[in-house]
Amino acid sequence: PPRNPGEPGPLYVFWLDFAGDGRIRMAKSTDGGQSFSSPSTVAEISQVPRLFPNSAFRNLSIPWAAADPKDGSVYVSWADYHNTTPDEPCPEGTDPPAPGQVCDADILMAKSTNGGGSWSGPTRINQDPVGNGKDQFQQALEVTPSGQLNAMWFDRRNDPQNFYIDTFFARSNDGGASWKETRVTKSMWDPSINPPISPSGHFIGDYQGLAVTNRCAYPFWQDTTLANLSPSDPDYSPYQEVFSARIPNTPAFGGTGNSKCPTKPRGGGGRGKCANVANGTNKRDKFVGTNQGDLIRGRRGKDKIKGKQGDDCLR
Repeated sequence: PPRNPGEPGPLYVFWLDFAGDGRIRMAKSTDGGQSFSSPSTVAEISQVPRLFPNSAFRNLSIPWAAADPKDGSVYVSWADYHNTTPDEPCPEGTDPPAPGQVCDADILMAKSTNGGGSWSGPTRINQDPVGNGKDQFQQALEVTPSGQLNAMWFDRRNDPQNFYIDTFFARSNDGGASWKETRVTKSMWDPSINPPISPSGHFIGDYQGLAVTNRCAYPFWQDTTLANLSPSDPDYSPYQEVFSARIPNTPAFGGTGNSKCPTKPRGGGGRGKCANVANGTNKRDKFVGTNQGDLIRGRRGKDKIKGKQGDDCLR
């Protein structure tokens, strides 16, 4: 947040530096992006391989950062490759691991409480056993207006072969010291089904993300679960499709509140939304909602009104 109303708040830029085994770097602006500090290192990391063993989709340890709007704490997350035999490099692609070696990816996070001047040692967000050979990767991280941390990622813990993928979500109410996880997807999905392909490898989206409020979290992602349906099913799709979920901020899902997620968006217009309108004066009055598609009309002298869509909400 800015120090004084009307002033620009601090702007942080994070990136993956490929030097050595990899590191997360940061630059900061305090003048609205007109100038930036010299780059500094947040953490030395162990990058995930470009291709996981037994997988063809491309992968990177791209950082995802968020700031607490209440106290200004800054958080940055990434996927880090864990190796039980540090002296033996982890294999890539179809190469087998060394005897007794276990390599897997975890979601790590660092925190700064002094504007990026220093960073905590990385903490682990996913809560499955360390070194279990299951990958967590391609994360997103957000902070609610009240300062609660929310994270989502792709997760393979439920597949003994570490191939099929779930979406997981977690909340922290103590600045990242502890986390409560939720499995979001009801079934795992196959990343090898009709993926987009480029010279750098197969794609499994790369563009999933997370939106949060104090009441609800909205992770969104892509998967191929509809390919498991019968081709005669109207919902069947042989491709990756985009999905989302509503996760209420309640104790059952790591939250602290007791309210449900809103089922209808507020404001705007169109089907299922509320339009703000003025009182009419006669049966010929027409009203305009909050966008051009929200024309509604009076009905006779008492000016009862209805939306163009049957479930429009008017107020």
